[in-house]
Amino acid sequence: EIVPGLTTRVLDWLGYKVDSTASGMEEMEAFWRRNRKALRTNLKRSTLKLPSADGPEAFQERFAFLEQVFAHPQLRQQWRRPPESEIRLWLQRKKYLKSPAASKAE
Repeated sequence: EIVPGLTTRVLDWLGYKVDSTASGMEEMEAFWRRNRKALRTNLKRSTLKLPSADGPEAFQERFAFLEQVFAHPQLRQQWRRPPESEIRLWLQRKKYLKSPAASKAE
């Protein structure tokens, strides 16, 4: 059973502040990249399929997918937290952003 708001609560507890703002979408991208291997491994135990969308439309698709993953009783719930409290700094180090202060358009 999917609990309303489960994804937001789990991601917040892990340290990702995900919402529909540009910075929230960047944090979703950070979670997705940081947990890519865990997601693929988990999906071997279920019939769920990874969302295929990229770009702005990926946010809603990934959010809905994570609702299913977090509520799935047979999936291992072991996720990686952000490497530090500053997600944008981490994204910049990984060369996903030019600088921590970069706008979403950059």
